[in-house]
Amino acid sequence: MKIRAIIKKTVAVIAMAVIVYGVIGISASAMTYSPYGGSNTSLTQISVTAWFNSGYKTTAADTKYGVKKNAYIKQCWVRIQEGSYDKKVWSEAFTRAEKKQGRASLTCGNNPFYVATATWGWKYN
Repeated sequence: MKIRAIIKKTVAVIAMAVIVYGVIGISASAMTYSPYGGSNTSLTQISVTAWFNSGYKTTAADTKYGVKKNAYIKQCWVRIQEGSYDKKVWSEAFTRAEKKQGRASLTCGNNPFYVATATWGWKYN
């Protein structure tokens, strides 16, 4: 009897762990449908990312990322400037009828002797 109870408990714990892992894994990998632009700086590196969905019409809430309200984004770009380093990366361009996702990202080492600037922007249909 004790062995069955231990097996049932073990199976229940494993099942709960799989469910919790699945929920956390799904929610952590989700991207929003609205556009996003942001940067992150650590002691060792600087990164900047922007993405958009070409079939999505921007809203007033999206303007916090520097987009125009009531517009369809065609392409995004990201840029890092630090000392003599100056690099800009563009995403693919899409029409609003294509309804595809564009993404641009860039990462470089963080030199503490220079001030770094990470920016992003948008082109519209």
